[in-house]
Amino acid sequence: MRTWIVQYVYNSVDNTPRVGLKRITADSEAQARQLAVEFAPSQEFVMTLHPESDEQVLGSVKRSALWLSGKGTRRVEEDGEP
Repeated sequence: MRTWIVQYVYNSVDNTPRVGLKRITADSEAQARQLAVEFAPSQEFVMTLHPESDEQVLGSVKRSALWLSGKGTRRVEEDGEP
C-alpha cells in the first residue's frame, strides 16, 4: 500500500473557489484516482494526484513565486537555509 496526496480545486455551495487536500492509501495510481473521485468534495472539480514523499513541501511553488515577484517573504528552514 502506498499513500497518495490529492489536491482538489472546486467551487463550494456558495460558488466560492476552494482548495482541499486529502491523503489516500491505495495499491496503485489507478486505484488512488478512483478513490479520489469517490471522495471528491464536489461533483465538479479538478484534481492532482501525487505519491506522498518526505521531500514534498506543499505550497513551496506558490511561496517561491510570491517571493520572486516581491509580494511575499522567503521562508527560512530550521537549519537556517532558505
